[in-house]
Amino acid sequence: MLRVVFCFDVVCPYAYMASTQIEAIAAKTGAELEWRPVLLGGLYALTKAPQGPSGSATDAMPAAKKAHAGRDLFRQAARFGVPLKYPPKNPRKSLSAMRLLCIAPASLRPALAKALFRAFWVEEKDLEDRLLLSSLAAQYGLSVEKAETEGKEVLQRNTQAAFESGAFGVPTYFVTDASGKQQMFFGADRLHLVARALGDKEADMPRLIPRSAPAPAPPAAERKKLRFFFDFSSPWAFLGWTQVRKQLMPIANVELVPIFLGALFKMVGTPIVPAFAVSEQKRAYGMKDLQDWARWWGESLRFPSFFPFRTTNPLRIAIIDNRTVDCMFRAAWQQHRNIGDDTILKQVLTENGFDAEALFKAAQSQEVKDRLVANTNEAKELGVFGVPTYYLVEDKELIWGQDRINVVIDMLLGWKPPQSLDTTPLSAAAPITSKL
Repeated sequence: MLRVVFCFDVVCPYAYMASTQIEAIAAKTGAELEWRPVLLGGLYALTKAPQGPSGSATDAMPAAKKAHAGRDLFRQAARFGVPLKYPPKNPRKSLSAMRLLCIAPASLRPALAKALFRAFWVEEKDLEDRLLLSSLAAQYGLSVEKAETEGKEVLQRNTQAAFESGAFGVPTYFVTDASGKQQMFFGADRLHLVARALGDKEADMPRLIPRSAPAPAPPAAERKKLRFFFDFSSPWAFLGWTQVRKQLMPIANVELVPIFLGALFKMVGTPIVPAFAVSEQKRAYGMKDLQDWARWWGESLRFPSFFPFRTTNPLRIAIIDNRTVDCMFRAAWQQHRNIGDDTILKQVLTENGFDAEALFKAAQSQEVKDRLVANTNEAKELGVFGVPTYYLVEDKELIWGQDRINVVIDMLLGWKPPQSLDTTPLSAAAPITSKL
């Protein structure tokens, strides 16, 4: 039987966005849907997620990433078509509200959750307000006092069970497909993967300029300029590159900009290997997520045993001749060949028809070395904090992540984010780490 368990906390804006879409996905696929309240702060505590002074995981982000995350959130809300305001008080607690949801009958829980989401994210109400909660509880025949005792144990069990099943945040979805296979997905931007896992073969990334009726690709002379910042060391940049070739080059004038990711991470304050600095649960999901996206794009991806590997010479060679980019990416991420080893890199280049010796000689020139440094510094000044990053030159819009290809395509074909995008820092409404 098709089934999806939707784990959420009402103080998460991404869970709020997901709550507006998940019912339609379940209805279309005929899946049974369970709304399961969990405490986000509890998951943070159980996974020992890095957090800042207020208890917010976003406080631990580098400044550039936090600024971008705030803009990306409101851009996504605009694309989902949901109103979103940041509550003025920081930090926010949801313990009592989530306990109330835990004692609500399954038939009433979605409606109560939506009411709480709206109160928090649209009406800017305080979910710690006892009168507000009592009023909402009364509308559904519930008791706040009863929730504080009976709901406490249910919320504890829900959160612990989610953690033990691999959850590290919300929204998280536990999906059972037609074969009985169970898997986990995370994030409001993974709903198309949830739908596909439930058997919806038409599921696609949300587009505001639909694929079924695309705007005609502009002539080459009229296409927007797109700068693609990348480093061969990132599997996400590899996946992003595959879609630059397939989907972006036909509709944009693309400039490839190799940067030294390790140097950028040092400048912005990110661990050199971010995957090694996150919880075990998040790291495990990240590996699954990589393969989910590789399958989505119809690409193979083999995580190399020699990771992390040096990319200085590959990056310099990409600056000299960007036609080499594809074979170097595929050697590292599909063929398990260490392009950080000069001997292997020369073999890869030669096999693909390039003059490896000439490229290596040119890569040692001061001009090329300076260009790589300049690219990296420029990326930092633009606000780049990771790869892949896409910069729409005319729109002056920075978009991070291969999972935002749909946004990039829409913008290249004419969609513009609302001029009034709120860029309030995410931490302004982030939940503190609460005790269960």
